[in-house]
Amino acid sequence: MFVVMGATGNVGRAVLSALERRNLACRALSRRSLDTRHPTIEWLEVDALNTRALADAFTGAKGVFVLNPANPDAENVFHESEKLSKCVAEAICDARVPHVVALSSEGAHLASGVGIVATLNTFERELRKTDARLAILRSAYFMESWLPYAGEAIASGNLPAMISPASLEIECVATNDVGEAVVDCLVGIKTGIYNIVGPRRYSEQMVRDLIASKVGRPVMIHELAEHEIGPFHQQMGIGTSFATELQAMYSAINRGQIPFDPEIGTFIRGNSSLSDVLTSRLNLSH
Repeated sequence: MFVVMGATGNVGRAVLSALERRNLACRALSRRSLDTRHPTIEWLEVDALNTRALADAFTGAKGVFVLNPANPDAENVFHESEKLSKCVAEAICDARVPHVVALSSEGAHLASGVGIVATLNTFERELRKTDARLAILRSAYFMESWLPYAGEAIASGNLPAMISPASLEIECVATNDVGEAVVDCLVGIKTGIYNIVGPRRYSEQMVRDLIASKVGRPVMIHELAEHEIGPFHQQMGIGTSFATELQAMYSAINRGQIPFDPEIGTFIRGNSSLSDVLTSRLNLSH
């Protein structure tokens, strides 16, 4: 039996789907109760900041998938992420989990200068203090990160662009491919660092062109100035601390300062394209 944290999030759902396809039993953890009737999935409502409850949920697992999603409402996103990192690591130790697969990010080897990504530097460090065999998946920019902006572009004809210049192509990956990689690591009891990317790089211009081709009308790009990115996300309902660190992250991306560690990591290349993601998630025609 495998345990999946964050089972209702984009990556967690992808991990569950990959486990289902292989008919592997799992325990799915989330902050809220969901359908418990699936024959291979046991759902548990667990507060990840409750070490005892988390350890109980981990107990008996062959392997555990863990992640540390920054809370968009946190008063201090770094403080809360560090607290969660410690809770997860302590729960792994208390439950004597033999094998852990952790979601991390490109640039997580850097402790500063990368905005919100730096929370994962602490996460990785805490996980290394455990005795579990550890695989870390450092993901490129999620293609799904474009979905809310693509939705705005469909509605208004204007695509808010965080990455500048709009022609800048960056490494991206679909969460479905991340889910498959996680399960490969769980089943194969793999250890080490894996850098996961998609089939090619994408830019804001390419996102705009894909949306325009799907909806059959022109779409304009609205490039946000760096100082506008934080307030823009606050207007979307995201807390000040998180929005500030998102702004810092995009600033680092635009300057090429969020790389994969050049000295370590095996690369995995997924197959899903940005067109696949936009088409399926926004119900657009091919």
